[in-house]
Amino acid sequence: MQLGASLSHTHLRNIGISPVDALDDFSHLGFSWIRLGCYWSEIERSDNCFDFGEIDTLIEKCAHFNLSVVLTVGMKAPRWPEFYIPQWLSKEGEYCEEKLVPYVLRFIEVCLLHFQSVEIIKVVQIENEPLDPSGPYGWQISSQLLNTEVSLARKIMPVKKILVTVWGNELSKRQHYQIVTALGDIVGFDIYPK
Repeated sequence: MQLGASLSHTHLRNIGISPVDALDDFSHLGFSWIRLGCYWSEIERSDNCFDFGEIDTLIEKCAHFNLSVVLTVGMKAPRWPEFYIPQWLSKEGEYCEEKLVPYVLRFIEVCLLHFQSVEIIKVVQIENEPLDPSGPYGWQISSQLLNTEVSLARKIMPVKKILVTVWGNELSKRQHYQIVTALGDIVGFDIYPK
């Protein structure tokens, strides 16, 4: 059995822990997989200016430790506040998917092209729980946008598996699993017992 865990470098920094030091510690846990996120608000701090410095460093360390990587791309990534839309594009509390579409598609494309030849990236996760309302404002991504994002990822990285996740609690009350199973090669169910 292969096990893995997520490492949120933004969360680690927020609580005063060096992401590189945490990754060193992670390497001693015996996991073979790690999930890392491309946090849009950090990578594209100004319009069409991309900085992959921190995530590149983490990817290089993962290669050194022989870890397989699941890379999350999109506007929604693991950890609160869920949505990582750059400040230059959206005011606090404002979400207009129609306005964001060309920018998030450009971001995904730039990320995937940047990491296209990185062999340790085995799986690309498109958004994190995209169809589920979350964050401080309960926003969610439409199935139409998710479908477009997945199609873009398949075009750029045809040999990588696509992961789509859904909040697993009370799954029978929602029909999201039908959408994600149609889109993803791998479907992740996030279960929160408390």
